[in-house]
Amino acid sequence: MALNTTSEKRFNGILTHELREFIRRRRRTLGVTLQQLSSVLRVSWSTLRKWEDGSITRCHHSHVYRLSKFLAGDYDEELRKMSTPVDPLQPKYRGRTSPMLAWMERAATFFSFCEHYPAVRNELMGKIKSVIEAEASKLMQNSAGSAKVPALKISQEQEICR
Repeated sequence: MALNTTSEKRFNGILTHELREFIRRRRRTLGVTLQQLSSVLRVSWSTLRKWEDGSITRCHHSHVYRLSKFLAGDYDEELRKMSTPVDPLQPKYRGRTSPMLAWMERAATFFSFCEHYPAVRNELMGKIKSVIEAEASKLMQNSAGSAKVPALKISQEQEICR
């Protein structure tokens, strides 16, 4: 998985597309976060993110040595000890996996990305609202047996993140 030693010797700090992909893939394979890897490389997590996404195409000369060592696999053992193999799509609630929390986190993440796009945000909220109302109504009807239970209605004041 590590780059060979000749690649390590030739690394001059230029972050090509292939190298950026390799860094991202290697970090994910090792199971470490941007924050964990950045602490080993002694850079900020945002710098590492920019290396991975291409916002920065050349690393500072002071980071070349440590990044070369990472590419060569020299930090693998240390990083494996730091890794926390967690499925990010299955958050834990009181020690148990919660698919509901996973979907809520996905919706919250998407919602935060829509901050500058109110039309998309409002459409998303409308869809979430209608699904919640429909599912809550089904659950209430099932739990109440034959008794009619009014459908849950979410008012404008109750909408999330307004």
